[in-house]
Amino acid sequence: MAGLYRRRGQPSGSKPMTERLVLTRAEVAKTLGVSLSLVDELIRTHRLACIDVGRRRLIPAAALTAFIQEPNRRAQPHDAQPVVNCTCRRSSGTRTA
Repeated sequence: MAGLYRRRGQPSGSKPMTERLVLTRAEVAKTLGVSLSLVDELIRTHRLACIDVGRRRLIPAAALTAFIQEPNRRAQPHDAQPVVNCTCRRSSGTRTA
């Protein structure tokens, strides 16, 4: 998962710091101090941008920052730069084995 981190410049003599580029729904809920179901609602109503990676739904740190700065703004498709080519919409209906 080395690709999910980026290095930031640090003053000499200090330890290097890494910043997460994406967060899980649970991490976003904890950061905002809200429930996981509220995070899901924000994603479903396009107020918080997300990306799907396999079965995981991840929120870019930039999307969380944008939400915090403008909480009433709807997320635009370009707010989340996908790690892989997928969308936040999951197919509804039953799964086939």
